[in-house]
Amino acid sequence: MYLIIDFIGSIKGPVFLGLFAAWSALILVIYLLIPLFKQPKKRRMDVPNIDGYSYTYIAKDYNQLIEFAVLNLYSKRYIELNLNSSRTKVAIKMVENSKRPDPNKLKEVERIVYELLKDGQNDFQDFLDYCNSSTVKSKFSRAFQRYEYDWEESGFMYDEAYRSSQKSLLWTVRILIALPGLIKLIIALSRGYANVQFLIFEIVAFAVFIPSFLGTFKKQGLTSAGKKYCKKLEEKYYSTAKIKEIRSHEDEMKAAVNSKHLIFDGNLLNASKVLEIGTTAYVAAVAAAAAAAASSCSSCSSCSSCSSCSSCGGGCGGCGGCG
Repeated sequence: MYLIIDFIGSIKGPVFLGLFAAWSALILVIYLLIPLFKQPKKRRMDVPNIDGYSYTYIAKDYNQLIEFAVLNLYSKRYIELNLNSSRTKVAIKMVENSKRPDPNKLKEVERIVYELLKDGQNDFQDFLDYCNSSTVKSKFSRAFQRYEYDWEESGFMYDEAYRSSQKSLLWTVRILIALPGLIKLIIALSRGYANVQFLIFEIVAFAVFIPSFLGTFKKQGLTSAGKKYCKKLEEKYYSTAKIKEIRSHEDEMKAAVNSKHLIFDGNLLNASKVLEIGTTAYVAAVAAAAAAAASSCSSCSSCSSCSSCSSCGGGCGGCGGCG
């Protein structure tokens, strides 16, 4: 172990950055190529009760599902959306009771989102943050389990054991990537080098953001048959005809599988652009906060006083003491 640390410490900064990037790329490629389980036998030709929410949850991600539900609620006239003058905040307002359709007609995911919005959520970015809490996610668990069961039973998705192993593998990948970078960072700071911004950037990018993206790409656990089925849905519901409202099952599927900017028109197009701005701003804010936290806490490795490490949480306790 000491030989490895000495070797890492002896590599000059610019050379190490290149080697670290190559090491990270190698680990990530191996992660993408690892098939943990055999392909399950295909049992059906399609997914039962397929709809836009089932497709979005399986083929895309959670934030896009929430955005899709909010867009549907707007199209069905349950809520109003407004973008502020600086184009950074998206306001959500409930439609007056007398003009609002019966909420009992909503689908399960839509109804949950609708009830959450009724609780006083009036800022879209704050709402996304709220929806990413474990308490709120648990409210969707029944719907998500049903989606997963339908795709698994059709032979289009790996079972829960596979998806759990993917989570463990993703953490292993992160640790393998970050370890040499963190060793180099600690050595550099202990030797008094302060110009470590590029190294911190590479550690955060390769060990946090890129694995998260690839984890999202693999997390669905889609089999090869499942990926072909998604492609089939995209071809089936591909459309160049514009839609101004999401009313029918076909409209919902078109909205889920197509680029919204290509098929939406009028107020629906404007609303989708507004929500996209809101989602992009939210993701950027989360990424910036994570990068700032990583940069702040990395400086604790060379703290000279307890007060200088307070940003890491718990003062010197957060960075192992001033020893």
